[in-house]
Amino acid sequence: MHEATEYWMRTLRVHPHSSPLRADRQGVDCTRYSFETDYICSNSTHPTCGVDDVPIPSDYLKGFRTCSERCVDYTCSDFTCLHGGPCTCNSGLGATGILDLSHELYGLCEVCSETEAGPGLPYDFYAFVTIRNTDDCSSTTAAYGSSCVLDQCDRPIFGHINFCEDDIDAGDMTGQVAVAAHELAHNLVFSSTLFRFFRNLDGTPKLPRDENDAVEGEVGWWCVNFGNYQYPYTNGGRTDVDLAAAGLVDVFNERDIGPCTCPMNGITSMSSQENSGCIVVAPGYGWRTPRCVTKMITPTVLEKVRMHFNCDSLNGAELENQDTADCTIVGSHWEQRIFLTELMAAVRVLGMPRPFVSEVTLALFEDSGWYQSDYSMADTLIQDLHWGYQQGCSFATGKCVTNGVTDFPQFWCTEDGLSRCSLDRQSVKRCSAHTYDEIDDVLQSWSYFAGPILGSHATADYCPFYFTQISNRICTDASASILSMSPNYYYEVLGSSSRCFDSTLRDPLLDTSDYGSTVQLCYEVVCGENAYTVKIASSASSESTVDLGTCIADGQMLSSPDLLGEVTCFSPALVCSVPDPTYVTTTTTTSTTTTTTTTTTTTTAPTIHEAIAGELLVLTTNAATLVDHPQAGDALGEGLSSIAGVPLSTVLVHSLEFHRRLVVHRRMAEGEVSLAYTLIVKSGMNTYDIFSLLEGADEENVTVALNFALLQHNVSSTISNLLNHTLTMMTTTTTNTTSTSTTMTTTTLAGSTTSTTTTTTTTTTTTTPTTTTTTTTTSTTNTTTTTTTTTTTKLQHNGIIVGEVILALESVDGLDTPEGESGARLGISRIADVDEEYVTVVLSTGDQNRRLWETTQVSYTVLVPLEKTSGAVIQSIESIGDETASDLMQQAFLDVNFPAAVLFAEMRMPIRLTTTVIFSSWEYTGGEVGTSSAHTLVGILPIILLASGSSLV
Repeated sequence: MHEATEYWMRTLRVHPHSSPLRADRQGVDCTRYSFETDYICSNSTHPTCGVDDVPIPSDYLKGFRTCSERCVDYTCSDFTCLHGGPCTCNSGLGATGILDLSHELYGLCEVCSETEAGPGLPYDFYAFVTIRNTDDCSSTTAAYGSSCVLDQCDRPIFGHINFCEDDIDAGDMTGQVAVAAHELAHNLVFSSTLFRFFRNLDGTPKLPRDENDAVEGEVGWWCVNFGNYQYPYTNGGRTDVDLAAAGLVDVFNERDIGPCTCPMNGITSMSSQENSGCIVVAPGYGWRTPRCVTKMITPTVLEKVRMHFNCDSLNGAELENQDTADCTIVGSHWEQRIFLTELMAAVRVLGMPRPFVSEVTLALFEDSGWYQSDYSMADTLIQDLHWGYQQGCSFATGKCVTNGVTDFPQFWCTEDGLSRCSLDRQSVKRCSAHTYDEIDDVLQSWSYFAGPILGSHATADYCPFYFTQISNRICTDASASILSMSPNYYYEVLGSSSRCFDSTLRDPLLDTSDYGSTVQLCYEVVCGENAYTVKIASSASSESTVDLGTCIADGQMLSSPDLLGEVTCFSPALVCSVPDPTYVTTTTTTSTTTTTTTTTTTTTAPTIHEAIAGELLVLTTNAATLVDHPQAGDALGEGLSSIAGVPLSTVLVHSLEFHRRLVVHRRMAEGEVSLAYTLIVKSGMNTYDIFSLLEGADEENVTVALNFALLQHNVSSTISNLLNHTLTMMTTTTTNTTSTSTTMTTTTLAGSTTSTTTTTTTTTTTTTPTTTTTTTTTSTTNTTTTTTTTTTTKLQHNGIIVGEVILALESVDGLDTPEGESGARLGISRIADVDEEYVTVVLSTGDQNRRLWETTQVSYTVLVPLEKTSGAVIQSIESIGDETASDLMQQAFLDVNFPAAVLFAEMRMPIRLTTTVIFSSWEYTGGEVGTSSAHTLVGILPIILLASGSSLV
C-alpha cells in the first residue's frame, strides 16, 4: 500500500481543504413537522464505509444534533413562554426542553443534545484497508474497493479497500503494488457511480443540480443480478443517470456490437424480461455477451486516447462492457480487449507483463475536475511491448480476429497451443483459442472463426491471445525452467539475463526436417547502446557461453558456421529498454561535490516502518495442543511483545508448525514447534534496541515469558526448551556528511556594498528515502569544503524466507567462530542459489545438542533478490536432498578453511513470511495484531495530494 499511495501522491494535485476531513453521522428515527424543511433525528450512529461496512471512528465524524423529544403541545414554566426559554412536552417524559418560537404559526419544544465533532483528519483522502477473505472474494477476485464519503465538491475523501487474503502473494511485490494502485484509483475517481459528479474546470457540476444539490434526472431502479432487474422502478435502492447528456459517456455501434438498448441517449427503460443485454451475465453463469460499446468521451481523455492508439478519428476511450461487478450498466474499467495490461483493465492476467499506467488513465483524473495530473508519472510506453500502444484505429475499434485471420499477430492468435515469445520476451506463451461444443449465437455472429472457437477471457471479448504460461519455459528463471532438449542441442541459456527468441538454431546432429521449424528458445543477452549481444551455450554439454552475434535491428538474423539455422533478432528497444512501472519506486544514493556556495533544504518523506522477521523453535509438551489451540497465536504474540519490549499491536504471528520427525538429538516425549513472526518497528521505536533485546534475551527468560503467556490464555502446553531464535537483520541507508567552509560573499544592496566572512560547520544525517533540493547562489566565493560520507545500504529484496538445517558434525567446537558461521552462510547460499550477502544464519551449539553425534541447528533467513521470486528460492531449497545438502555444506566449510567433518545435513522446509508495512495512523478492529483475528486488519491509510501551487506536506 505504501508504494501505491506514494505513487498517487506524486501524480495528483487537488485544491486543499481549509478544514479537517470529517464524515456525516447517520441519523436514526428522523422526523419533521409539515412546517419544517429538515429532518430531526432522535439518535445517531456511526456511518460505515464500503460493501463490508467498516465503521468510521468518532474522531473522523462531524458534530450532530439529536432530539429525544419534540412537540407542539407543551407547557412553559410559570406559564411564560419565551423563545429560548424552558418548556416541557405534555405527552413526553417530563424532561425540560428549550422553546423555539422562530416558526410563524407554531412553537416547538425540543429536548436536544449536541454531539461534538471529532478532530478530523489533515489529509486529502483516507482509505480504510482490510485484509480478509469475504463472500466477495473468489478465485478470480484479488481485491475490491469503493469510496464512501464525498466532500462539498463531490470529490471522494473516504474509501475502503479489501485485499482478499488468499490471493496475496508476498513473492510478487510489483503485482501487489499494482493491485493496490488499481483499487486506490477506484476510490479516487474510476467508478461509474462517481462519473455523474464530475465537475467543469470552473468547479461547476457537469450534470445540472436541483435545489437540494442532487443530480437532476436520476432514475430509480432495482437489480439483484443479471436476470432479475427492473428499470425504472421507484425506490428500488439504485439510481442511474444518462451520462451521455453531459458529454461524459456515449454508446457506439462497432464490430457487430449494437445497437445499444441501454438507458442512454433518450432510452428510458430496460428490463430482464425484454432481454436487453444491458446487464451482462455474471462470471461463471454463462456466456457474458455484451450488447453495447460504451466510451468515455471527456475532452482530455479523448485527446490522450487518440495519442495512445495513434488514431486521430477515435471517438473515445472504450469502457469495459463485461465488467466484474453485478448490475453494471456503465463499466468502471477500460476495455480489456484493447487495454489488456493497463493498470485500470478489469482483470489482471497472470503471467502477462506488469501492468502499466497510461496517460489515458491520468486524463480521467483530470477530466473529473477534482485533480490535476502530472503526466510525467505515466509509464514510458514502447510500441509492440505495451499492449495496443500505437497500433492504430483498426486495433482500437475493429475485431481481433475475422474469419480466422488477425492483422495483429503479436497480440492475437488463431490456433490453440501455438507458441510465441511473450511481449516482454522473458518467457514462452501459448495461444488460448478453445473449441467449445457450442457458443452464444451473438458471439458466433461476430465471426472470429467459422466454428465455435473463442478465447477464454470474457472481458477481452473472448479474443484469443498468447497468455498461457508454460511453467518450465521462463527464460529468466533458471531454477524453475528446463532446457528444450537434453543434451542441449538447441544451445539455450537460462538465467536472469536471458530472453526469448524465434529460432531455428540447432546442433548439426539435428539435420532432419523434423527440427527445422521455428521454435521459441532462450538465450542470454548483454545490452549495449542501441544494440545487444546474444550469447549461446558453447556446446551441447557445457554451461559456458559464447557470443553468437550482435542485434541492431528487428528481423536481423544471427547464425554460427558450426551450427544449423538462425536466431531472429527483436528490436533492441523491446529487449533492452523495458522500463519499470512508475508506481514501483527505487531508491538511488547519489554523492555530489560542489565548490559553490549552496543552500540545502531536506524534506523527509513519511516514515517507512522496518520489519524484523524471525522464527522461534521450541520443544514443548503437548505440541499438537499448542498448534491447534485457538489462543496459541495470541499467547505467543504476547510473549514476543514482552521479550522485545514492543506493543502487542506490532507483533504479527504468521504460523505455528508442529514437526513430528524425530532426530537423534531431540527428546522422544517432546515435539518441536516453529513460530514464524514479524515485528513492525513503528515511530518512536528504535530498531537497534529491539534487536538487542531479542538477541540478548536469556533462553530461560524467554521460556518463562512464553510459558506465562500460555498460562494466561489457558493453553495446556508447556515450553520446556528454546531451541533457536532467528532474526532477519535489516539496515537503513544512512549518510552522514560533515562539511566545513569559509565563504567570502560580496552583496550589493541599493548601491551599497557589504562584505561578510562566514565560517560554517554543518553535520547532516539523512535517512533514505528523502528528497533533497539544492539551490545555488551566485556570489564571489572562496570556499574550502571537506566532506566525509559513510553509507550503509539496505538490500532490496522481494521477500523473506526462514528455515533450518540440522547439521551433524564430528565436532561442533569452533563452529560459532566467524569462520564457522561464514561456512554455514556460504553453504546455505549455495543451497538457496542466491548470493551470500542475502543470507543470515544463527547457530545453536549448546550442550543439549551433543547426543550420538554433535548436532547443531543452523537457522537461516534468506532475502529473495529482486531478480528472483520466493517460489524459485523455495524450490531451490526444497529440491536439495539431504545428501546433496551434506556435500554442499562440507564444501562450503572447506572453502572458508574451517576444519569441520559433516556427517549429515537434514534440510527443513522453509517458511514464507509476508512483511506488512503499517502506517503510524493504522488502527485495528476485531482484535490486536498477533491474535487469532489478526487477519481481519483494518487500517487508516492517509493520502496527501499536492495542492495546486504548494509543496508536499
